[in-house]
Amino acid sequence: MIPRRSARLLIGQMLWDLLYDGWQLYFDELSFPDAVVALIILVALFLAEADGKPLTRYTLARKIGMPIETARKHVQRLLDRGIVTRNAKFRLGLNVETMSAERSIAVSRRHQKLVIKTAAKLAKLGTPKMGG
Repeated sequence: MIPRRSARLLIGQMLWDLLYDGWQLYFDELSFPDAVVALIILVALFLAEADGKPLTRYTLARKIGMPIETARKHVQRLLDRGIVTRNAKFRLGLNVETMSAERSIAVSRRHQKLVIKTAAKLAKLGTPKMGG
């Protein structure tokens, strides 16, 4: 038996739903694995920007453990679509207009509700014991 199976199932389902939703809404022309990579890149860029430390292609590749050439290919796809921007110092960032679009805000709200719903279900399972 898998320890904490119910909790792991809830978390796994939530992650699947978030990734699948991102694929269908933003990157349905890509394979699911390529869409997941794109979503990971967007999250990494968002977190780095929020921390005041924007990433270059090289630092992004290191941060997510990806070969630089593979990161370059994925970043270029996002640049071409206008989702990601690059400044004169080669720092990458999210396109504020894209992220402020009404659709993006609606998706963010939907994802927030999914996380809250999952957290409520997890809370009903109780607090795990130390070592369990």
